[in-house]
Amino acid sequence: MSVRVLIVDDSVFVRDVLRHHLECIGCEVIAEAENTLQALDLFRTVSPTLVILDVAVPRTGGIGALALFRLMRAENPDVPVLVVSATALPEIRKSFINEGATSSNRSTLRAFRMYGAA
Repeated sequence: MSVRVLIVDDSVFVRDVLRHHLECIGCEVIAEAENTLQALDLFRTVSPTLVILDVAVPRTGGIGALALFRLMRAENPDVPVLVVSATALPEIRKSFINEGATSSNRSTLRAFRMYGAA
């Protein structure tokens, strides 16, 4: 069974790159979101087995990235959330890790292997 991934990032370029690399290692990208509300809706409807969340994703509907992370963890704590960002300050990344994020790492492909995708 392949890893079913929801990618949450506002950059089309980043989503394209992530999708390409994920598919190359056998993952199935089942949905992509460009903001927090879209991500929450997709999380609830497509049942991913892994979420990749950019900590700088645009806040919509009063929900920021950390609030989105908390909602996803509360609704389905079994789904790992891999938190990534090229621009996040260390204290922001640390706050996600303290909340239970799977990783906060620029080299995401190594983390994907932990879930048997490679």
